[in-house]
Amino acid sequence: MTETLLSLIFFYFTYRYLKFLLIQFKTGNKNENNKNYWMYTYDFKPEKVRNIFDYESRNYIKKRKYKNFIRFLFYLNIIILFYIVNNLVTLFLIIMGF
Repeated sequence: MTETLLSLIFFYFTYRYLKFLLIQFKTGNKNENNKNYWMYTYDFKPEKVRNIFDYESRNYIKKRKYKNFIRFLFYLNIIILFYIVNNLVTLFLIIMGF
């Protein structure tokens, strides 16, 4: 039970840090704000391109990939937190004798 509580605390603070990181890190997209930090970069509607041969800059693509990876870790962290909370509730129910 102690391990479950410690892992819950660890993953909770990891969740808070990843959320802070997602809010602070900007890729340069006009549609990004503090309320849609949870959306992947490909969830935003693309801007119209004047010429189909114009490429996005490598720096912009690297920022998008990095932010999407952080979002992946964010969602993975939420799934792990869900599992740990369910495990903790199960342990409490076992201890109480239900």
